Amino acid sequence: MNDKYFVFPENKQREVLSLPSSSPTLSKVGGKALSLIKTSELHFPVPPGFVLTVSFFQPWLEQIQQTDAWKAFVSRTASEDPESSVTKEDCDAIKEQCKKILKLDGDQRSHIEDAVRATFGHDTADLGI
Repeated sequence: MNDKYFVFPENKQREVLSLPSSSPTLSKVGGKALSLIKTSELHFPVPPGFVLTVSFFQPWLEQIQQTDAWKAFVSRTASEDPESSVTKEDCDAIKEQCKKILKLDGDQRSHIEDAVRATFGHDTADLGI
């Protein structure tokens, strides 16, 4: 069973492919995705597309949590010292780390290719991705 993405196909079929027997939780897919999944389950029109789950991004979260920028951010959020509050610079440092180290790995690329194929019936190369 796939736990990396949920698909809303391009054709008139309104079923969500790769959906487990029960709806995913908010913590697994986020609010917008959960709304789309529930709307699709009720057979309302949902534009074709796919939703990447939190587990898809888990390797990235683990990488970022190992950086000094993340550790400084967490330290500041846990501090009760008002002079030690989180700043825009703290957030910018994490963004810069994300730009440097986060790349799709082979499994993530494969999941995206599968989701695109299941959604649109094309390979990612056909779509210029």
